[in-house]
Amino acid sequence: GSAQAAPANPPAPQPAAQPDPLHHPLALQEVARVLEAAAAGTPFRIGTLQRVAAGMVEAVASDDALVAQALEDGEGRYDLARHMVNTAVFAIKIGQGAGCRPEELPWLGLAACLHDVGMVIVPNRILDKPEVLTEEETALVRRHPEKGFRILHGLGAEFEWLANVVLQEHAREDGSGYPRGLMGQEIHEYAKIIGLADAYEALTHTRPYRSRRGPFEVIKELMTSGRAKFPDRALKVLIRGLSAF
Repeated sequence: GSAQAAPANPPAPQPAAQPDPLHHPLALQEVARVLEAAAAGTPFRIGTLQRVAAGMVEAVASDDALVAQALEDGEGRYDLARHMVNTAVFAIKIGQGAGCRPEELPWLGLAACLHDVGMVIVPNRILDKPEVLTEEETALVRRHPEKGFRILHGLGAEFEWLANVVLQEHAREDGSGYPRGLMGQEIHEYAKIIGLADAYEALTHTRPYRSRRGPFEVIKELMTSGRAKFPDRALKVLIRGLSAF
């Protein structure tokens, strides 16, 4: 369906002219600003974030410093903006190896930077909860792709593709994902890559309810438990590109 369409040849965003070490903090700053606006229900623009995402693509292509930065663990509390930026770094890395065209990578990076914008509906007490979530809390968390879709829909027709990707990032190849149970070809390619990057990021970082695990151990787990859920090609790239860390 139309969800498959990548943006209709938009001009490739120009990277922000910043030295490499700043890509991560710049992206963090922009994503935090978007989250703040989304939580308050105020309009926001994403032009700067587009340029930062383009810069991240160049940084990931040139060396592994940004990937290493994204693998650093925080202090155990859940930092939503950091999770979104780290996921973008991993998505770009996977996308580069999985056959995305170079001009698509900044769009993939942008979508990954915004993939969890709908989580603004989830209170911090749930995000930071060390125990298993109740059914009601789980149901609330599972509403975040639809909330993200509605938020990004407000950016206008030019970014309809972006809203669709964010709606689908928890869809899975075998139809086991949410919110719509889409499967296989029904899922946007970007959403498939971001879904895998998101799972990898969550497992390699400390969460209030579990300690972090090594990248190699996480890849082994995703290869067994994620076999039916994620595209084979993306999993192979994850092994090749990220097991070295």
